[in-house]
Amino acid sequence: MADKAALSYRYSIEGSLKRALFLAGHPLTMSELAAAVKALGRSELSDEDLQARLQAALTTAAGAFEYEDGAWRLRKNGGSELGDLALQFLRQAGHPMKFGDILRHLQSVTRRSRGELMSRVDLDGDPRFARLDSGEWVLTDWPETMGSRNEVAVGTEMAQGEGTTMSGGATEELVTQTVRMIRDQLALLREREQAISREALDCFYQEDLPGIERLMRERRSLTNLIHKLEGVAADLPASEEAAVGTAP
Repeated sequence: MADKAALSYRYSIEGSLKRALFLAGHPLTMSELAAAVKALGRSELSDEDLQARLQAALTTAAGAFEYEDGAWRLRKNGGSELGDLALQFLRQAGHPMKFGDILRHLQSVTRRSRGELMSRVDLDGDPRFARLDSGEWVLTDWPETMGSRNEVAVGTEMAQGEGTTMSGGATEELVTQTVRMIRDQLALLREREQAISREALDCFYQEDLPGIERLMRERRSLTNLIHKLEGVAADLPASEEAAVGTAP
């Protein structure tokens, strides 16, 4: 179920850790983190490889994680001026952004040099930002991202030895949430596709050729994702209630 829910974003290992700890809402042991990260879509990794990569990410100097009483948690972050500006920019954008685009925005609002910003903006060490495998950045608390609190809970329960099977009620809830998420994502992606056309027209009037090229690349990627999701949605029951009724 986690793989089907992971249709929006594919996190890096560090991003998966941030997302898992955010969804859990409390510290997690290494075994609980491994189970939660797998539940969030990284099930292709062997246990040995996953453990090594988690250990490296968790112990990075000036990272986003803290270890206390045998468990890991997100570092308490008071925020910074630049981090707050980057967070506001991403929240307003509502979609993943490349680090270069974030820097360009910060340059425009702070008038600081790119070199200074590159040395001072640390999204890896800020628990509020999660990096994707593509290198783009999202906000850790975005509801559009893959996974749900239920999926993380299931993963950590398995790590704690509380059972390797889900109850019927938990399965029904996950099925319902997955169907709803896929349809909501399709609606959001279609809205963004329409917005790109309007933004491209504005760039044309401003003779912003790089902006047009960027938007066209985004639209091609978006259209491809929409087609894939439409294929998934076509196989879904007509209603969320029907999805629950047909769940195994």
